[in-house]
Amino acid sequence: MRMFRFSGSMQHLVQDLSSYAETWVDLQGEVLIETQDEQLQVDPGDIVTVSAESVHRFRNRGQTNLRMLCIHPSPTIIEEFV
Repeated sequence: MRMFRFSGSMQHLVQDLSSYAETWVDLQGEVLIETQDEQLQVDPGDIVTVSAESVHRFRNRGQTNLRMLCIHPSPTIIEEFV
């Protein structure tokens, strides 16, 4: 697991090369999560899971700092930033 905190328009664009899905819990702030197929507007308390081997990104869409908990069901985080 890891915790993300950021504000403004910072982006996280990843090609997840692992064989596991990635899950986020929005703890604070409003976030836009995008995959190849869809866009989700996520609010505090929402939980989102992205399938394995998918390109995805998230952007802070609010005025406050964003805090997200990222869960990788693996002892090693496997990802490639693109």
